[in-house]
Amino acid sequence: MKHLHYAVALLAVTSPVTAQTSHDSVSVRILVDPRIELMSAIQLLSGYSLVTDHDFPYKRDVRVYFSPYAEHPAVKLFGEMSERFFSFDRVPKAMLSLSEPPALTPRMKVSSMILLAAGGRDQFERLVAALREFAVETEFMRFFEAHRGTYDLIIEGTKDAIAPALAALEAYVGLPMAGATVVLGPLLHDGGFAASYDSAPGGAEAYAFVGPSGTAEGLPDFGGADRLEGLVAHEVAHLVINPLTAEHRQEVQRYRALYLPIEEVMRRQAYGSWETAVNEHIIHAINVRLTDRRHGEEAAEQQVERDLQRGFVHVPALVERLREYEQDRERYRTLADFYPRLLEVFAEALEQDD
Repeated sequence: MKHLHYAVALLAVTSPVTAQTSHDSVSVRILVDPRIELMSAIQLLSGYSLVTDHDFPYKRDVRVYFSPYAEHPAVKLFGEMSERFFSFDRVPKAMLSLSEPPALTPRMKVSSMILLAAGGRDQFERLVAALREFAVETEFMRFFEAHRGTYDLIIEGTKDAIAPALAALEAYVGLPMAGATVVLGPLLHDGGFAASYDSAPGGAEAYAFVGPSGTAEGLPDFGGADRLEGLVAHEVAHLVINPLTAEHRQEVQRYRALYLPIEEVMRRQAYGSWETAVNEHIIHAINVRLTDRRHGEEAAEQQVERDLQRGFVHVPALVERLREYEQDRERYRTLADFYPRLLEVFAEALEQDD
């Protein structure tokens, strides 16, 4: 594989602050997105739980600038919706369906699951209208433009860790990461989300959202290579694994009895179905194997132990099965070719339970 090269683009006023990495035909953007920052300001004002706990000047700027609008209808409405089901990855996915502020016009079809979580289409459209008013009344894009220097520094501090992680993941799964975008969210929680949208003609937009793990020199700190490699690879891997699980849904559901013993611990981590738990188990196992390659067996074993403590009881068996994939890449050119073998891990676990 060829070396990844960077090109930093100069963008129009309403565009995200972005850097771009290219790898053969694959292009990966790293950016701070005004749609996510707009929603992050709303979330901060509403007391939403998945806002970063860390304190830094940018967060204080957001609070000071937008605090006169703490009682705005957009803040109140989001607060009410988030107390129900409009939370976690549903929020950034919903924002990506819109154009950039202040217009926030529909650009992608919103999934039925997001609309259900939002309380229905009418409720979602009320929220979008309120967000649009908030963006106009607060002159949100003026705030965004004033902080481009901060966004540039954030991107510059992460891109050298993100690009190799995506290249390694692409090589491992044997499937292209074309269209992948890493969104750095200064106010997002310490973790990540993933989202994807189909885009014409026949393409797809794939997103990984990453929040800071601390602060450094007055900036939100997204961590070094150790954190970013694992986190970004984890989120982008969803864009490969989730469709494979959906494609094999009938087979996956045969093993849903395995969810019952881990249901409580999975739900606490927002994995509220057997299908999502399967995705997480497989992705955790992939990250263990990537960790082994990058940092050695001891680091990989420590990761497995952490996964077990979090309830991912099938990770060790999946890790061992992935070794088979690695040893016979001539036969299994992509993870899609090998996916049925991964599902056999769950079949074997179900037989043992019986």
